[in-house]
Amino acid sequence: MKIISSILSILLIFTLVAPNMAFANKENLEKEHTTVESYEIETLADDLNDDYIYENTGTKKVQAITTIIEKPNKVESEITSIQDFYDLEGNFLKSVVLVEKFSNNYKTGEATYKQKEKEYKTPQILSKQVFNTPADEKFKEEALTTDKIEKIKSGLSAKSQEKGFKEKEEKIKGLTFEDIVTIKEYVAEQYEAGTASTTDSDSAEAQGLRPDVKDYESTLKLEEPTYSALYVERNGAFDTYYNHDTTTGKFTAQALSATPRKYVKTTGTTLGNTKNAGTLAKFKNATTNWKYYVEQKMRYNAFPEVAGWVSALMGLGVLVAGFGVGPAGWVSIVLNSASAFSVFLGFTSSYYATASRLDMSRVGAQYNQNARNLMYYTNWSGVSRVLVWGY
Repeated sequence: MKIISSILSILLIFTLVAPNMAFANKENLEKEHTTVESYEIETLADDLNDDYIYENTGTKKVQAITTIIEKPNKVESEITSIQDFYDLEGNFLKSVVLVEKFSNNYKTGEATYKQKEKEYKTPQILSKQVFNTPADEKFKEEALTTDKIEKIKSGLSAKSQEKGFKEKEEKIKGLTFEDIVTIKEYVAEQYEAGTASTTDSDSAEAQGLRPDVKDYESTLKLEEPTYSALYVERNGAFDTYYNHDTTTGKFTAQALSATPRKYVKTTGTTLGNTKNAGTLAKFKNATTNWKYYVEQKMRYNAFPEVAGWVSALMGLGVLVAGFGVGPAGWVSIVLNSASAFSVFLGFTSSYYATASRLDMSRVGAQYNQNARNLMYYTNWSGVSRVLVWGY
């Protein structure tokens, strides 16, 4: 089991990239895929507040180029982006131009990460963004013309050549072809067993939970999940959901526990109970936005490969050594790990993995983690709680 912790320092598994690489090795092919994007997405705080919630901080406007090159024995990725940040009132905060490059050699297991970053005090988006999505959308994207794509490419190329960038380069432990096979077999075994190892990251703190949450959950009874169609309001995704009868006040709320593939199911009423009403309102917001990102914007139904990423979150498996597990672990990886994009690439594919989807995966995981932390028992009163098996 120790080998899993060490080789997960960069990627988890290459679900679609690895087969492509094996094919390329036989046919001596090189494949390159580039995506140009212009979008706006909400931002949540990097850290949990005193109530263990990621608070909304504003939005950021982004123009990005994602390039992935698959060679016979190597994969390379590069993201070049301009990011303009705004607060909740729409006031400009800062702009960042970022160039990130990552490469992994499958024969040697050696990996390299390079970064160039420069901060500006004025907006740097190259030209006005004209979004083709409704103004009230949390994620807005621009339908780019061929001319606009070329302008973004040339503009970002010029920006990346400016002086004044802070640069760094790191040599990181990567993966070999043998490592990929080992990890894929391990993950398959854990999935079939309905549990996932939390090697080096099994504490509540490592999962972004309150310190005593695991002790509390150990007292809950385990029952099979049941779902009712009698409630007026309902929403959710992947067994994180709520049902609420606004007439009687009766509700059911469910979110991932501190145990792999088990969920805390809470039932109670909001009638005459302001504490439950307030917490449920926050839970509805977190759950609705989790579903919005993972189903609607990350397009789970159109891209079933996203299930690998969701499965890792819900199974509480170790994603990258030292970064915790589950939704909180993924947030840490995206915010702090040099290889975050390549980890995401490992879950999906060279055609799916883009700068915008990496951003959406982070915000979606933050909302999922908010739902988890809102389930803490002191946030409710007069409720019944059990553990159920879930996704």
